[in-house]
Amino acid sequence: MAAAAVVGSVTALYLGILLACHPAAETSFEHTVELRGIAFNSSLQTETSDYYRVLTPALERLFLSSVQDSQLDWSCTGCTILGYRNGNSSVIVRFRLRFAPQDSQPLSAAVEEEALRHGLAAALRDRGLALPAYGTISSASLTGPSEVSPYRPGPKSGSCPGDTFSCRNSQCVWKENPECDGRKDCADASDERGCDCGSRPAMQTASRIVGGSEASRGEFPWQVSLRENNEHFCGAAILSEKWLVSAAHCFTEFQDPAMWAAYTGTNSLRSDSGAVKMSISRIIPHPSYNTDTADYDVAVLELKRPVTFTKYIQPVCLPSAGHHFPTRKKCLISGWGYLRGDFSCGGRPGFSKPSKIVGGTDASRGEIPWQVSLREDSRHFCGATVVGARWLLSAAHCFNETHSEEIEAYMGTTSLNGTDESGMKVNVTRVIQHPLYNPIMLDYDVAVLELATPLVFTKHIQPICLPTAAQEFPVGKKCVISGWGHLEEGNATKPEILQKASVGIIDQETCDFLYNFSLTDQMICAGFLEGKVDSCQGDSGGPLACEVTPGVFYLAGIVSWGVGCAQPMNPGVYSRITKLRDWILDTISQLPSPGTGTISSSTFARTSAAGSVTHRPSTPAASPTDRPTTATEEPSTALQTTEPAKPTQTPVVPCTSFTFKCSSNVCIGKENPECDGIVDCSNGFDERNCDCGLTSALAFSKIVGGSAAARGEWPWQVSLWLRRKEHKCGAVLIADRWLLSAAHCFDIYSDPKMWVAFLGTPFLNGIDGKTEKIFRIYKHPFYNVYSLDYDVALLELNAPVKFSSTVRPICLPDSSHVFHEGDRCFITGWGSTKEGGLMSKHLQKAAVNVIGDQACKKFYPVQISSRMLCAGFPHGTVDSCSGDAGGPLACQEPSGRWFLAGITSWGYGCARPYFPGVYTKVTAVQGWIAQHLKL
Repeated sequence: MAAAAVVGSVTALYLGILLACHPAAETSFEHTVELRGIAFNSSLQTETSDYYRVLTPALERLFLSSVQDSQLDWSCTGCTILGYRNGNSSVIVRFRLRFAPQDSQPLSAAVEEEALRHGLAAALRDRGLALPAYGTISSASLTGPSEVSPYRPGPKSGSCPGDTFSCRNSQCVWKENPECDGRKDCADASDERGCDCGSRPAMQTASRIVGGSEASRGEFPWQVSLRENNEHFCGAAILSEKWLVSAAHCFTEFQDPAMWAAYTGTNSLRSDSGAVKMSISRIIPHPSYNTDTADYDVAVLELKRPVTFTKYIQPVCLPSAGHHFPTRKKCLISGWGYLRGDFSCGGRPGFSKPSKIVGGTDASRGEIPWQVSLREDSRHFCGATVVGARWLLSAAHCFNETHSEEIEAYMGTTSLNGTDESGMKVNVTRVIQHPLYNPIMLDYDVAVLELATPLVFTKHIQPICLPTAAQEFPVGKKCVISGWGHLEEGNATKPEILQKASVGIIDQETCDFLYNFSLTDQMICAGFLEGKVDSCQGDSGGPLACEVTPGVFYLAGIVSWGVGCAQPMNPGVYSRITKLRDWILDTISQLPSPGTGTISSSTFARTSAAGSVTHRPSTPAASPTDRPTTATEEPSTALQTTEPAKPTQTPVVPCTSFTFKCSSNVCIGKENPECDGIVDCSNGFDERNCDCGLTSALAFSKIVGGSAAARGEWPWQVSLWLRRKEHKCGAVLIADRWLLSAAHCFDIYSDPKMWVAFLGTPFLNGIDGKTEKIFRIYKHPFYNVYSLDYDVALLELNAPVKFSSTVRPICLPDSSHVFHEGDRCFITGWGSTKEGGLMSKHLQKAAVNVIGDQACKKFYPVQISSRMLCAGFPHGTVDSCSGDAGGPLACQEPSGRWFLAGITSWGYGCARPYFPGVYTKVTAVQGWIAQHLKL
């Protein structure tokens, strides 16, 4: 059974191959096996390499022993390794086993394969197969059943196996991607025919593209713009003089070739200069193309006339059916599609062309938009970094002899005298040094600074991104330091213009050795061993900023200490943010946001190790699109019911599952009476516990797809982080110490101590939110891990949260509450913005329609239970996705209050046509929720 499970998990590889030797002599079988636990290296294709010499005999022994320990004992006479290729983070090996002639009937493929499969599983079950310096083979999975055929000298008649290249003379070549590689592998050289493709004669050197950048003309000479009514609609690629290939879904609405025109030989949509216009005569979608699942999404287009190839117009090569594109191979995509890149931090909108940095040079305005100058009596004494609208980070040692009330922060300027019109001056109200800060060793050398008023982000003032605790900045990575410190050691002259310099991350062990083993885990080194570039006096507290993705910078360190400035073998030492991040977020999250009331004495940590008063505040790290006033507004009184209206004469009806039951056991026939501002029960039961479902952000823009949410717009939204390292799921605040989420979020990690909840923030890094620990996790007792029925969990917090303009519960519907088909509701979360994409850094919101039960079951005929609710659109385009699980499907009632209709649970892909999102229906599990909350 264990071996069968291993084989069943390998679905992407071709079936194993079986060949036989001379019938009168021995029989031989060929197999393909995937090896897990070791990595492929191109040296495995060279028989003289060390890796080949270690791996090959070890595998021959493994395969022989696997068979010889079975019922085929001693009938296997030998094993030959035929070759290696790259797998999916694995090694694919092909080998031949030889067997002596059988006295009775010939050896069957099924018997041989079963013996080998069980033998491999048994041999690797306990400790695997260790290969010194290369890893340990943890599993060896046969890629499918074998079949037998008599052996004949020369090529096998018929087609070659799927993972081999088929020459025109029927020869089979088991070399990875032999076609058009400049080497003749087929005897008839057919692997090197038709290779006048894939070249870029107009490009002298094509730089590697990471992220999106403009392509030069001729850089992608096979790129085609398909235009309908002269408007770019889709891309295509040139295959030959008369044929293009594109996606079949481009033509679901417009199938008439006369409506289309193809443009090539250009890199511009705005100008047709140099472009060649081509007419299309036929559009041929794949016959198996599925509009619902987008399977076989390919179409070929025949041109009316052959196109003439030039240095700007060339065909791309078509791979053979056996061509292998290994995992993580870097490839290029091109097109004129929409640009995306709305980052909430780390961007530089005021800076367009960064130059390469060697040594210290003047910084351009907007190049370091998170840089801050800290001044006392107008004298610059340290740097700092913007991490939120009200929060800065600096070095704790900057404040050993400084009082916070005397500090001013200058940002948005490169000038030390503050002459830039873009500059801003804000007073500092609090300095919070790390409680473990050691002024002698400079360990934990970090401080959080609270500003008196929130910043308004502009193209010259932006927050930097905080890294996750697990994020790594590899040795040698070039990062940027900046500041107004001394230009050279011993020279007290400070530059007038902000200085920047590029430094490399230095290996921790090397740096620790250079500093006589005085480094701690809270420190990171950067610079150059030969010196020449470094931070200096006056730069302390400034940023060590690393560009992790194109145009997005993360704070790797804070300028802390060093020996001299730019001395050889004495690189700069910085406070390591990944080790200090949790304290930073905890410190920022513990005080209520401005405008939410007075600070209780319990929110103060009295004294740090350095003796300074350390308060624990909270603030947003707003994006450029945020409206700062929204964050501090209290909910509009227009939406609050301060005193319920007088009871109305609501008709009393027999109690059913569709009627609302008052606490007096009287049922009323009014639909959705709870929390609508009108007392329907004689004792007011329907208007109790209604401090919920109101938001402080009242303006909701029309949503098509997902868009960024304002702070306070969805105050019940919660981000659940696993081990404080990464966002895993969403959740919903329903009471002061209770959250709702999806049960499947806790299938693997069910220990509440492993989870933490961030509330009151639209930012994935949690910079302006409140952090709460999880005390208990209750999964629904009927939760089914396979069907995801009853996919709901209750999370009890360690302590009650204090409600504010950014932290409020959503209303729970009664079990009789009706959400009508077609109702417009909202989904929110930080999940992937497209199927297979990355998490969003800013909370996203999207409008979806409630889909009726019958329509939902048409989309999912088998899977939908009465505890599930569908929402979305039949044509797709808007949906929840990976990372949104556990988040809310929120519907607004006429009273203005928001009710929780569903909990994001599952779906087929993300935003695919005819596959809407599926949510746990809250009304169906309301009784279980109420039982735990005792509402």
